Amino acid sequence: MTKQLPFKDKKSSFIRYVFRASTLFAAIVGVAFFMPTIAIAEEAEQQLAGEAGPVTSLTNETIELVFWQSVKDTNDPAELEAYITAFPDGHFIPLARLRIAQMTRESETGAEAQEDAATTETEQAPLKPETSTGTETEPSQSDDTKTEADGEDVTAEPEADEQPLLPADFSFTIPPANEDRNWLGINMRNVTPKIARDHGLQYPRGVVIINKMDFAPAGRSNLQIGDVILNAGDVMIRDGAALIEIVTSAEPGSSIRLAGRRGNRKFSVSLRLGSMVADIVAGAQSGDSNAAMRLSGLLQSGYFIEADEDMADRILRNAANANNPQAAVTLARQILSLPEEQRDTNRAFELLRIAAAGGDAEWSPTAMSTLGQIQLNANDEASRSEGLEWTERAAEELNFQSVHSLAWRHLSGTEPLDRDHGRGMELMHIAADEGDYGQALIDIGVIYTNGSHGRESNRRVAISATRRAAELIAANSLSDQWSERVEQILEAWETTAYDPEELQYLLQQLGLYSGSIDGDIGRGSKAAIRQFQSQLGLEETGEPSVVLVLELRWVFETRNQ
Repeated sequence: MTKQLPFKDKKSSFIRYVFRASTLFAAIVGVAFFMPTIAIAEEAEQQLAGEAGPVTSLTNETIELVFWQSVKDTNDPAELEAYITAFPDGHFIPLARLRIAQMTRESETGAEAQEDAATTETEQAPLKPETSTGTETEPSQSDDTKTEADGEDVTAEPEADEQPLLPADFSFTIPPANEDRNWLGINMRNVTPKIARDHGLQYPRGVVIINKMDFAPAGRSNLQIGDVILNAGDVMIRDGAALIEIVTSAEPGSSIRLAGRRGNRKFSVSLRLGSMVADIVAGAQSGDSNAAMRLSGLLQSGYFIEADEDMADRILRNAANANNPQAAVTLARQILSLPEEQRDTNRAFELLRIAAAGGDAEWSPTAMSTLGQIQLNANDEASRSEGLEWTERAAEELNFQSVHSLAWRHLSGTEPLDRDHGRGMELMHIAADEGDYGQALIDIGVIYTNGSHGRESNRRVAISATRRAAELIAANSLSDQWSERVEQILEAWETTAYDPEELQYLLQQLGLYSGSIDGDIGRGSKAAIRQFQSQLGLEETGEPSVVLVLELRWVFETRNQ
């Protein structure tokens, strides 16, 4: 029996919650509702041996699952492409292509998301993959930013008594400011309905800062972790993509005023935008392992600079050797994705354990979760026992992906846990209520619709959880691939979950519909819906839905604030 997790004791700390919250994209695959881990684990052969002893081999199915779990919440299409390349016949290829298509649409409107987990939820410098938190970074630069002159050739010269992060032969030309990219230097998540409620917002919009980089303008500003950014200048911020577009389209070196909520108070900070590549290189040269990690990603992707995979790999390994948790997790996942004959599984586990023990607010729980995912799928009892321990530790740190995983293992009676519907549903509700974890919300909707796992059908609970999931989709905090499932659950209860007359009213107020408000969604209403979808860069289906009404409400409310 798994120990009781004291989530209620941690609920009071909003900042802790934001740091630990898992990303919200998820895959609808597998026989146990949405938990592919169980189906694939049952087929695994010769996996892990011993708690801390030598590891024999991992099946391709297990490696694929772990690789997919590590990238499924990413905001970087390159990570999904890497999955497709490594597993051309993989179980999750359709979902990977769907996510790439979605991000392509976003990038056409100015959203260039480049990193790990969790979920549309982050702005960060394009890095090598890391999800759990899914984040893209936008740094900025203040007046005292120390960068190399435009076009100057830079060679790393670390101090003699420091372990160098950049190899001695590292040298390339930093692009001029007008060829570089503006950034702020933050990791962020879109505001979820829960975060909106915590900050007294009427609707989930804006972004929450979950980290800021010391070597970037945000790190030298008065921005704080936990700040909710609602406005950039006079422009309202809907989500991370909107903030990225504003920052990247501004004049190089210009200043920007960010405003929003800090707890229950308003805040406003002005800072000067910086040049991403110049800041990252300068930070790596000064010995910042986080900057080195991002420089590795730039060199790997060829993002604004010439690609150099060998140099990218060397810098990544240096950062991992410097005990940078994100670099350690990233390198471990790279090792696990290699063909079996090239895979040093013991080294990967060593790196993950180092990151797990590092105490990093974001990456340590990610490492714990990754270790748990791998070892819970092992054939031997000792490894599964250790996997359960890692998963529980990650859950204690409010990694809601791990909470959700534990919930399904209890509900399904998957080793090493016995079937315990009561505990499973308790954990499922924790993931949904404490974490606004989209996959748990959908699962609750299904369970209380079907009357399964020891629960009777309950219209109120099913519809409430499903509508919250719909809010996450409308706020771009949950992939819109869930929209169809939301509609299916609501239709099962014979409800549209929205008022057709309200839909027509909102379209009319936005100047898109001139017909009568009669609740009849006919040709005129559908034409107005397509026009609205076109304006937002959405697929032009012309069909009404609960998510569409939430989108309309948001646009209407923000225009009238």
